[in-house]
Amino acid sequence: MARPQNKRGFRPITVDGNEYRWRLNTASGLVEINLADTQNQRLAVDVGWRDPWLDAPRRPASVGLTVTPRVVESAIHLGLSKGWDPESKGEPLKVSLPPGP
Repeated sequence: MARPQNKRGFRPITVDGNEYRWRLNTASGLVEINLADTQNQRLAVDVGWRDPWLDAPRRPASVGLTVTPRVVESAIHLGLSKGWDPESKGEPLKVSLPPGP
């Protein structure tokens, strides 16, 4: 079954019984997360990801954190603790995920 056009690029994840959709926006380096099947407030998480090819002249070669479902789950928990309400309308909440070990 094909994905609807407005969901292209988003991956599903279930955290604490709630269904979310997420994607890595390679242009901004942010992970974008929202509650599944809604257009409500989005969570924008800086995980330190930078494209090593595009940023080569400006930055040292560093890709940063590999974005996995576990990282996305941590980002969701962080956003909720910082006041993100995925069921309300509004501007995206922007947070930074601290670097892991």
